[in-house]
Amino acid sequence: MMGSALAFTARENGNEVRLVGTPLDKDIIDACLGSGYKKDFVSC
Repeated sequence: MMGSALAFTARENGNEVRLVGTPLDKDIIDACLGSGYKKDFVSC
C-alpha cells in the first residue's frame, strides 16, 4: 500500500488509480472499502 496517500489525491483529481497489495494488505483494503469514501472503490 505504498503510495496510497497519493492515490486519494490523484483520484480526487480525476485520475484512474489502481492500488495493488498483498494478502497482508487485506485489512487496509477492507477498511477503504468499508469507509464512507467508497464511491469508486472496486474490489478485485
